[in-house]
Amino acid sequence: MTLEQTFPGLRDAPEGAVISLLDNVFGFTAPANEDMVKTTQERSAYLISQIKALDPHWTFQSLGFPTTWEGQKNQLNDLRMQRAATFARVKRDLRPMQVETVRVMQNLTDQAYSKALKLYEAGAFRKHLSKGQAIGSYVDNWVRKNFRTTYEVYQVKEHVAQV
Repeated sequence: MTLEQTFPGLRDAPEGAVISLLDNVFGFTAPANEDMVKTTQERSAYLISQIKALDPHWTFQSLGFPTTWEGQKNQLNDLRMQRAATFARVKRDLRPMQVETVRVMQNLTDQAYSKALKLYEAGAFRKHLSKGQAIGSYVDNWVRKNFRTTYEVYQVKEHVAQV
């Protein structure tokens, strides 16, 4: 992790530029970054082995290990979802999918809420709705649409998801 990831407001703080420069020069966070990369690689390999144990024909499609923390986090999230979907398809075991569904829905809700706030402040919603109604309606529709897409991407059949 970088200092900016650990302390999100650091970049905008007056002293943030100085601290960021010092970190780049002296590499204060380098050991932690190396540990995170190693841990992420190990966790990815573990998830891949679990998926392959369930479905020997499954292949991991990758252009290489991500170089950014965001990319590494996305890879782990993708592998966790692929593992859950494989459990649902192969074993008809929905427990891993239930866990991942909650995680994905929370992430989608957070994204939609941030987007809805910006749209509301820009006046993009109908005026007769209250702020809560406008944002809630937008979030509900956005999450519902994107969640369906998530299940389609991971090839989770709707009837399996509802069992």
